[in-house]
Amino acid sequence: MGAWFEDLPLDFTRDETRAAERLLVTAFPTTQLAVMLAQNAGVDVAFINQQAPPVLVIRDLLVQARQSERLDALIAELLRNPAVAALHAPFLALVAGHEARFTDAALRREPLLATLAAMPSTAEAWSPAAPAPQPLATPGFEKTINDAAGFADVATFRLRLAEAEVRTARIDIGGRAKGTGFLVGDALLLTNWHVVSGATPGVAVFDHSIVLPDGARSVPFADDWLVAHSEHEAFAVEVSEPGPPDGPWDFALVRLAEPVGAQAIGPDPGAAGADRRGRYALDGGAYDFAAAEPILVVGHPEGRPIQLSYASPSQIRRTDHSNRVRYQTNTEGGSSGSPVFNRDWRVVALHHAAGPTKVPVEFALQNGDFNQGIPIAGIVAQLRAQLAGRPELAELGLG
Repeated sequence: MGAWFEDLPLDFTRDETRAAERLLVTAFPTTQLAVMLAQNAGVDVAFINQQAPPVLVIRDLLVQARQSERLDALIAELLRNPAVAALHAPFLALVAGHEARFTDAALRREPLLATLAAMPSTAEAWSPAAPAPQPLATPGFEKTINDAAGFADVATFRLRLAEAEVRTARIDIGGRAKGTGFLVGDALLLTNWHVVSGATPGVAVFDHSIVLPDGARSVPFADDWLVAHSEHEAFAVEVSEPGPPDGPWDFALVRLAEPVGAQAIGPDPGAAGADRRGRYALDGGAYDFAAAEPILVVGHPEGRPIQLSYASPSQIRRTDHSNRVRYQTNTEGGSSGSPVFNRDWRVVALHHAAGPTKVPVEFALQNGDFNQGIPIAGIVAQLRAQLAGRPELAELGLG
């Protein structure tokens, strides 16, 4: 007999199925909570009788989730919800031996591309470059306070956050968490030079999250791992008021032993039909940093499971020499090498330091007045110069 969650239709005479139903009723005791769970898992709520008692709503939800092949996503939603953390252990016992399956579902929990394509034309992600929405015929009491922050479509935001989650890795050196990096090619990772300098080849740990943390995937650096790099300035210069006058840029382009960006998300890189992990294209075009805009950082502060931090307004500003940017978004030791995003999820900087700090040679203390990144445009210019005539430029999409 197969696992209970593989039955089609679900067999509610099985002890495990009934136990799963009871746990879901405990975790989501109201119709509103059950419907939210369904929507987060991509289950069509049109087939759920929302007028029924909550216990029957949960049964309808389970049945519909299984019929639409969204039951894995539904279970992953429960396991990633910190509000019902007390129920994670008993539910994990019901899926014992199949944890990797739900790790994969958790990592791919965002809306399918087909779902996004079917969204109504009224759904929009409003960016500063987009036309302003038409005013209401009868104005209300609300108004836009911060044009640079604008609005973001929720489904698009979740999709972009999911991409950041699977393309960003913790970097371990000598078995210890040292920093963060992110995919900029199928087998190319961008991080800080100070994270990897002088170290033995390391490991990039993908999918290290609070959801089924045993599902993390470790990809070693290639034997010939250093593709390009630029050192950093002395720390006192880095965090001085004017900042470094002209480079260096504190980056390292690292080759991984596997083309993880072209592989499937989840613990099985060869999984048929699974979404590919993907990578970020580096945009070397000019970017005007605005103090009012939100700035987001995704990384592994203190080596913890992947975290998002954001500030809006971020108070981001260029240094006097324009070779660094400073912002109020939170970071901690281990955030070095994190991608820094604007509100449209464009990678605009590489995080590398906090300052000023009490220790003049420390890049990762938490007591600074600002956090600091390196504009991507400067790094792209360096990569074009260092890799001129080499195939890596094409791998980066810069050839």
